[in-house]
Amino acid sequence: MNGYVYINGLILPASEAGISVFSPGFLYGEGLFETLRAYRGHPFRLDDHLQRLQISARRLGIRMREKNSKIAESIQDLIHLNDLSEARVRISLVPGPDSHPGLRRKQAPGELIITVTPYSPPRWINKSGVSAVISTIRRNSFSPLPRLKNLNYLENRLAREEARSRKADEAIFLDQNGFVAEGTMSNLFLVGKSTLFTPPTQSPILPGITRKIVMELAYEQKIPCREKNLRSSDLYRAREIFLTNSLIEVAPVIKIEGKMIGSGIPGPVTKKIQRVYYELLQRNINKKINS
Repeated sequence: MNGYVYINGLILPASEAGISVFSPGFLYGEGLFETLRAYRGHPFRLDDHLQRLQISARRLGIRMREKNSKIAESIQDLIHLNDLSEARVRISLVPGPDSHPGLRRKQAPGELIITVTPYSPPRWINKSGVSAVISTIRRNSFSPLPRLKNLNYLENRLAREEARSRKADEAIFLDQNGFVAEGTMSNLFLVGKSTLFTPPTQSPILPGITRKIVMELAYEQKIPCREKNLRSSDLYRAREIFLTNSLIEVAPVIKIEGKMIGSGIPGPVTKKIQRVYYELLQRNINKKINS
């Protein structure tokens, strides 16, 4: 692999980077990560991602050695060294190879890895919208894992493969009670008669950064937005559905299980949210460029 990466305070050629074979991240999928986009060389909402990472790290008993300012500086260095403008930034945090649960209760220092790679939205993200299926895998509402952006991503990958095998772009998880949870890489919003709905944070979902931004934008635009338990039948009756995450931003869904959503094209509420999200993004990036 070409380019440079950051590991524990050092920026190294990617070909020279590595972690211990005894790392709990490698052995057990124990660890956390955050993924965000850089636009025109500047990460978007990095502070929000770092705040979520720190909260989750405390829950797992992993101490972050680096200050936020050091992480931000290192990301900018990587973007420059890798000669990138539009990029995917991934921040991974794993326990040290010699750590164990008893030690981590005392907040053992973790290993921080940052990679910055080229990014452009997937081909299935376009103005015509995306298709989804209901995954046969169920989220466990009693498990802490869905609420943490953790390295144990096997369920998500299996559900993504299921979606591909069924000629769909994304798979949507239900919980064991049949309530809608989230996508394999996205949060979900549903547009009803006059209100925007999204599954509550008490559900087995990851509270996404873009989800949070969309709820803030809906409030500013005077679009009623509520957290609500949703059934799969609610999806088929929806006027509009869209998915959110930091990479795909706001992606309209036009089909679920082959059934058309609304009129089968991105609806007015989705388009409005896309527009105001883009405007917020541009203001944020322009401010960084001009500062």
